[in-house]
Amino acid sequence: MSHFSAIRNLHKLVASLMVAALFAAAFFTTTPSASAADGTVTLSGGTLTITAPENFAFTAVTLDGLSDKPTTGVFTVGVNDPTGSNAGWRLTATMGVLTHSVNVAKTLPATTIASSAAVAVTDTTGATAATNSAVYPYTFSATNTLPFYNAAADTGQGSHSYAVTTSQVVPKNSLAGTYTATLTVTLSSGPA
Repeated sequence: MSHFSAIRNLHKLVASLMVAALFAAAFFTTTPSASAADGTVTLSGGTLTITAPENFAFTAVTLDGLSDKPTTGVFTVGVNDPTGSNAGWRLTATMGVLTHSVNVAKTLPATTIASSAAVAVTDTTGATAATNSAVYPYTFSATNTLPFYNAAADTGQGSHSYAVTTSQVVPKNSLAGTYTATLTVTLSSGPA
């Protein structure tokens, strides 16, 4: 056997061993396998609710016939938003003019909320404060559909209480007696 044929045989042997090694690697090598699992949770929202205001009174006024007299009254309304919608909400109110209890032809001017500072807010611990964009002064009427307080989208979740100070100017020539009006507060989803 010549030296060249021995080298040739050695090359064939090495080539055969390499092919065998590649073949074995292809069939006997294990690839890691992975599997994934999804975790899910379903969240159910609650109901948007209002705690309606109770009857309230304006501060008493003593007429003097010389000047108009200011008076204020405070009502409290509660909002609970556990809906999980993050849609925001709005409070609207209708209230006619204060009307004399005996002589219904006698009324007082429209009641107002002077400014946002006239709405004292108490948020329950953990509640998301409402971002309010209501316009003041707010004038109550029998047909007003504008919000007197609202929560922009992504705000106002949880429980809140609002003490609302209303203002009234009693004209100096008003008829003495008791005046009343019905306040109706409505809570709706959405800030506008």
